[in-house]
Amino acid sequence: MQNDPNISSSFTPSPPPQTKLMPHKRLAAWYKRQMHATKIGMGCGIFIVVLSMCICTTAAVANVSPTPQTTAAVATPVPTKTSATPTPTPTPAPTPKPTPTSTPAPTPTPVPTPIPTLKPTPSSPAYTHATHGPTVLGVSVSNFFGKYGNYSNIPLNRGYTWSVDDQDGNPSQGVDASIHTDGTVYRVDVINLTDTNWSIAQSTQTCSAFLPAGSSFEEQVTDQITRYNSPAGEIQLDRMNDYGDCILQFSNTIGANN
Repeated sequence: MQNDPNISSSFTPSPPPQTKLMPHKRLAAWYKRQMHATKIGMGCGIFIVVLSMCICTTAAVANVSPTPQTTAAVATPVPTKTSATPTPTPTPAPTPKPTPTSTPAPTPTPVPTPIPTLKPTPSSPAYTHATHGPTVLGVSVSNFFGKYGNYSNIPLNRGYTWSVDDQDGNPSQGVDASIHTDGTVYRVDVINLTDTNWSIAQSTQTCSAFLPAGSSFEEQVTDQITRYNSPAGEIQLDRMNDYGDCILQFSNTIGANN
């Protein structure tokens, strides 16, 4: 190619455009241009700054209380039941217990029932046997058994009662002989069993028939009371009522519990 004669020989070509450096490259180029002492001072300063930041961070972390974290409840998945039929577990057959052998109880020896010893029946008192003597006060009641026979009943005052009939066989009087423990008669009650009242004379005659031998009149106390003397002691006759019932007894036994 030939040169153009119109172009000046003094033409100077323009320098190529410079490429703009990246920030980190500019920082590196700037650092290289620094003096050696400046580089050492910058390194120490960076180290001190980094160390201070580490110390502050550690202190801040140590002073902050850890916040408890709330664990969210996690739903437990419910297993889905399968339709599979469970295999039945065989029930073990119970082991039969051995039947205990019963030991026969010893047969008790029968004890014979003791036969109670019968107490001898006390014999009747001697005065209940009939004797034949006067039926008066002061004698054994056995004379009354001999004259009147079996008694009708035993009155409350420990004695015996007889029913005496008249010649026609009709009840005429009741005779009640009260006795001491030895069977001696100390009182006689005569009861009128007829339909007619006895007069005072009849009542006196009926009761005085039981006076012992040797008795005598002592006094007439009232119309109803007469007293007699006897070898066995004083005797009193009491007419009790209009029927003519009377009592003949030893005076010292009146009102006494014999």
